[in-house]
Amino acid sequence: MLCASAHLAKVVAGRLRERGDWQYTAAVALRAHAEDYARHLPRHLRAERIEDFAWRLTRHAALCTRELAPIAPLWERAGVLAWQMRDTTRPRAPVKERVNRALRRARSQPTASFSSHSLLRALFVG
Repeated sequence: MLCASAHLAKVVAGRLRERGDWQYTAAVALRAHAEDYARHLPRHLRAERIEDFAWRLTRHAALCTRELAPIAPLWERAGVLAWQMRDTTRPRAPVKERVNRALRRARSQPTASFSSHSLLRALFVG
């Protein structure tokens, strides 16, 4: 799926370059990401990295607007597959417990500042 996404991004980028469309650079970036992910897939599918990898794939799909829309379903499907490959044997902590754990970490490190991304990650990843 990543190779197909890279190929489609290359085709879309060629079309956008000819028209001078501002989304050309986004298509080139999507192609580069897809090729990099495909090349290093075993590393991304490690248990400790797979959730971040699945989140990135889903995020790339969300960034496919207007001319890049034909690429989005490939990214979405790859993201779904990555989410399904997560280690489901690991017990998931309830949301309230994860929030409390994140807040305890924040209190123990007064200089730490949490971005919205890190707070959401603490809530949903654990």
